[in-house]
Amino acid sequence: MARIFISYRRKDSAALATLLAKELGRQGIETFVDTRSIDGGGPFPDRLRRAIAECDVFVCLLGATTLNSDWVREEIKHAHTLNKILIPVFQETYTPPDPIPDEHVYALLQSDGITILDVRNLFVDQSIADLARMIRQSVPRRLPRVLLVAAALLFIVAAAAILAPNIIQSLLPGTPSPTPTTAASVIAGNPTATDAPTDTPTSRPTHTPVPPTPTPRPTHTPIPTLSPAEQLALTPVTRNAAWTPVERDFDGVTMVLVPAGCFMMGSAVEDDEQPIREQCFDTPFWMDKFEVMQAQFSRLGGSKAKPNAFTGDNRPVENITWFEARDFCALRGARLPTEAEWEYAARGPDALVYPWGNEWDANKAVWNRSSSQGTQIVGSLPAGRSWIGVLDMSGNVWEWTSSLYANYPYGQSHENNNETTSWRVLRGGSWYNDDGRYLRTANRNWGFPDVSSDYNGFRCARDAEG
Repeated sequence: MARIFISYRRKDSAALATLLAKELGRQGIETFVDTRSIDGGGPFPDRLRRAIAECDVFVCLLGATTLNSDWVREEIKHAHTLNKILIPVFQETYTPPDPIPDEHVYALLQSDGITILDVRNLFVDQSIADLARMIRQSVPRRLPRVLLVAAALLFIVAAAAILAPNIIQSLLPGTPSPTPTTAASVIAGNPTATDAPTDTPTSRPTHTPVPPTPTPRPTHTPIPTLSPAEQLALTPVTRNAAWTPVERDFDGVTMVLVPAGCFMMGSAVEDDEQPIREQCFDTPFWMDKFEVMQAQFSRLGGSKAKPNAFTGDNRPVENITWFEARDFCALRGARLPTEAEWEYAARGPDALVYPWGNEWDANKAVWNRSSSQGTQIVGSLPAGRSWIGVLDMSGNVWEWTSSLYANYPYGQSHENNNETTSWRVLRGGSWYNDDGRYLRTANRNWGFPDVSSDYNGFRCARDAEG
């Protein structure tokens, strides 16, 4: 039986998605339709990742405003990245976007076979039978599960016998057990599974990109004494209002000082934002006041494969991968901020819901813009600044952080620059988001480190060092 995932926007197609699933079920096709409300923002729930990974065919119901939904766009991105068969279903009111928003949507719209459904006459519409036939033709016949399991076991045994006969021999009666790995052997270059982090990214995708060769990090010698401002920032702050913003230029880039202090990281809104846990910073650090600008990126030797979709010297860099953002920060003697640092800089000890306060204000973020508008000049909405004076932490572009996308509570195992395939955390929302809840300071998004998008950018951080 074929298994399909039906992607849709609740505002456009909830009834159609439910009825379509029933009709396809009558034709022997197993479907997954998410019926829970997921309009509150945040990254993919685990159930959606698993369902897309397990489906044979990804069907997207496209209505007039479907692609305004970040959920639908993330579902399309995930299916495309996993090389799923994509079938767009155009409702009769649908008009393809011009220009097409991104490469994932483009791949969907260029898929073979487009079915148009008449939503007023769903039960007798011949296009449903055409869609069912298209799905069956797209999916190769499966062997019975028991045969697949048996074949897999036979392959494993045969491979073990050929490649590791000593392992087979060790399992026979009277054979001494293999010598256990010792700490000395690990030091000698034979690490064991105990070297892995204690908590790993949720549901690691089957995606193996080839990362670009990292740009060598320049030699950087910390100054042993802190500046007077940094000395002051060593005293932990307990209220946002107790701190007066401090700025400094590093190689012509304005950065703001983030003082020591504690805050409650996370929220009760989304599962992946829990549990809420206190995070403390014993030493201050610096954060870019603005998202990295295009002229700045060029002047300081930045390099990336894809051009910016929305060009302008003072517009934020976008269409950049995590690797490319990481390497640019390193060129500056800086780094990507951790997601804990990012959230602290955005909300402070008061743990604000948005950088400016606890109430949503549509006039303080660059959001809900069309693909023809895209980003705005960085810092264009100064009223949206955070407690330390950082701008655009809600909206304009999602911002890469150094952190692996893993279950909370946040810890040191979330930071591993040698991991090249797992999702990395993005923060802050973008110009494309059409719901302010996506732009909360605690909201988490994720992306493959080698995939770029016109709504992903970044800013850099650096340690306080005088």
